[in-house]
Amino acid sequence: MAAAYILAGELHRAKGDHSAAFARYEETFGPFIRRKQKGALRFAGFFAPKSKLSLFLRNRAMSLLKLPLLADFLVGRDLADRLVLPSY
Repeated sequence: MAAAYILAGELHRAKGDHSAAFARYEETFGPFIRRKQKGALRFAGFFAPKSKLSLFLRNRAMSLLKLPLLADFLVGRDLADRLVLPSY
């Protein structure tokens, strides 16, 4: 939804100059997406364990993440959205 909002806003702001709109869209939304993709890569092994031991440890860790304060401390900064939407 945020991507569509930003793209629509930039297309409107550019008044028909699609190249400029796409460039501003990338400037606005690109860094946010790259941070999300980087965070997903860090957690990929956690969500797809390759051994029974890793699976066991993942399940125990997931149980601990049910505690909000612990979850915020351990992974909150990687999962939190810090995208400020422009006003169009």
